[in-house]
Amino acid sequence: MTQKDVEDMFSRFGHIINSRVLVDQATGTTGASRGVAFIRFDKRAEAEEAVKTLNGQKPPGAAEPITVKFAANPNQVKNTQIISQLYHNQSRRFGGPVHHQAQRFR
Repeated sequence: MTQKDVEDMFSRFGHIINSRVLVDQATGTTGASRGVAFIRFDKRAEAEEAVKTLNGQKPPGAAEPITVKFAANPNQVKNTQIISQLYHNQSRRFGGPVHHQAQRFR
């Protein structure tokens, strides 16, 4: 699928902020899709509806159903690791737990 195909499929769920289709650089086939795309909607509810509606569906012309889910946020993983390190280091240094509040990103 091209980026336009992906945007056309997802645009009915809301305003797309940006999209990206990953391409295979290693094969030498310029622009060959790796079968992975990222869509960022304006509102979380729009993304949730797209996941609910499209996950497991087979787009026209596709051989297999697609998986639609929320992408892992690398910053969240990194922040969780840092918070975990701080928690354990602070506990040892001060003898008590450190309270922290997780941030939510849209």
